[in-house]
Amino acid sequence: MNPVVMIPDAYGHKTNILTPPSHRQVHSLTPATAVTISIPAGAQTVLMAATTDYWVQYEGDAVLPTASVTGGKAPEFNPMARSVAGLAALSFVSEKAGFLSLGFYG
Repeated sequence: MNPVVMIPDAYGHKTNILTPPSHRQVHSLTPATAVTISIPAGAQTVLMAATTDYWVQYEGDAVLPTASVTGGKAPEFNPMARSVAGLAALSFVSEKAGFLSLGFYG
């Protein structure tokens, strides 16, 4: 699994451009139906993007919020990048159909 690496420019300065992730997945999202994804072995970081809004839950089943969630374990709305070190799975849910793209780095 490739680590997150920022590509240097012609002068050796770091840029915001990343190398491609070595492990990539695309998942279909069905309205109000959780999709649970196992974290690949060696993954430390995930980059996430989707064609629709989504909620993600860490180490549990994602559910669409219908009221306030104040206990500290609410699903997170549309995160783009997270550390997944030590996690076994991520769960995603959306109000609308769409596709979810995940890029994992070591």
